[in-house]
Amino acid sequence: MGWLFTSGQTRKELIDRLTAVEENPKAKWETLAKCTKGNILWTVVKYTDKTKNKVERFIACHIMQVHKGYGWGYKNMSEREGPIYKSCPLKYLDMVPVPKDANGKPIEYAVQWREEVKRYHRKLKVGMKVKLKYCSIPYVWILSVRPLIGNYHNQRYRIGRRFIDEILAEPIGS
Repeated sequence: MGWLFTSGQTRKELIDRLTAVEENPKAKWETLAKCTKGNILWTVVKYTDKTKNKVERFIACHIMQVHKGYGWGYKNMSEREGPIYKSCPLKYLDMVPVPKDANGKPIEYAVQWREEVKRYHRKLKVGMKVKLKYCSIPYVWILSVRPLIGNYHNQRYRIGRRFIDEILAEPIGS
C-alpha cells in the first residue's frame, strides 16, 4: 500500500483517526492498544467480520510522516505483511496470536519478526560483548547503554540497537 496524506492534518489528528472505531454493516475495527515509538504508531486491532461471525486480533504498524506544507500521512501494514520495524511493545505479542496461513500453520515471517522484536528489547548491560550486523566492525564491548556506545580495538562507536545481532559474552561477575 502507498502513502496516504490529508491536507492540514496534524500528527494528533492522524493518530486519533487511525485508532478510532470503524464500523460498517459487514465489519468492525477496534483499537485495543496503541503507542508511538518516534513516528511509528503501533496498534493492536480487533477485527470482527460480521458476515462470518469471526473475530481476530492483529498487530498493525503505521509509519507516519509529515509532508511539509501539506499535512501528516501514513503507510500501514500488519504483522502478516511484514513490518521492518522492531520497536513493537513486547506486551502486544502476548495480546495477539501468531498469524497463520490458509493451512493453519504459523506464518514463518511473523515468527521470525517476533523473535527480532524480542531481541530488540533485550536488556543490554555495560561489559557485554555483542555481535553487530550490517556494520564494518564485527562486534563491540558495551561501554554505555544510554546512549549505546561500544568499544572495538580502542575505538568508541555510537550504535543503533538495530545493529545488535546477538550477545556474545555477558559482563564479568554477572
